[in-house]
Amino acid sequence: MSKLEEIEATLNVLSTHDLLRLETAIRQLYRERKVPLIYDDSYGAWSEEDQLSAAAQTLVLMDQPPNEPPAR
Repeated sequence: MSKLEEIEATLNVLSTHDLLRLETAIRQLYRERKVPLIYDDSYGAWSEEDQLSAAAQTLVLMDQPPNEPPAR
């Protein structure tokens, strides 16, 4: 099992307080590694990768013919 899989398996047992601490630590690592962040405040971070992913998902929806459910 990889370290990431171990972390993911443990997340559901963490308290809300511990999850907040983890999120804060991850945001701090983004800052230290100079990850290009578009939005960064106490509510969270939004990276260029997040922006590209959201745009791609939006374009998929826009490319759907009218009256058809979006592809998943």
